[in-house]
Amino acid sequence: MLWNDLIGNRVLLAALIAWFVAQTSKLIIYIIKTKSFDRERIYGAGGMPSSHSCLVCSLTVSTAMVEGLRSTFFALAVIFAFVTIYDALGVRRQAGLHAKTLNKYMRVTRQLQDHVQLRDESDEELCEELDDAELKEFIGHSPLEVMVGSLLGIVIAIIVCIW
Repeated sequence: MLWNDLIGNRVLLAALIAWFVAQTSKLIIYIIKTKSFDRERIYGAGGMPSSHSCLVCSLTVSTAMVEGLRSTFFALAVIFAFVTIYDALGVRRQAGLHAKTLNKYMRVTRQLQDHVQLRDESDEELCEELDDAELKEFIGHSPLEVMVGSLLGIVIAIIVCIW
């Protein structure tokens, strides 16, 4: 009974399928692009297409199709989509760019530490910490990644709701 209710919920089904398709696409694109497998690409943020945008756009369009444009649920879905997409393009993208820059500086610092006389033990501890540090750079999205994810989510919502 519960399983049938969940499967029968077109809004939930569309959103979950959209997320799964986006994450799977992201992994395949990453493998083709880098010729390597990174397990984090299965569940991680960032990359092409944006699974966050895909999910919230699928949620919004399927809510509109099931509940109608005048429903409170549709209004909530639209606001949720705007906040999510804004965050992916703005805050998380900037954090990813900052991480990329900091990682570059840490690599340079590691290279320099071999050529510089350390002054005391605290400098040595700092260098050991830098050896282990690597900030995540895949956390935000470019406008193209968001656009592709959004379009994918819209198409999946339409297919699921019509089917």
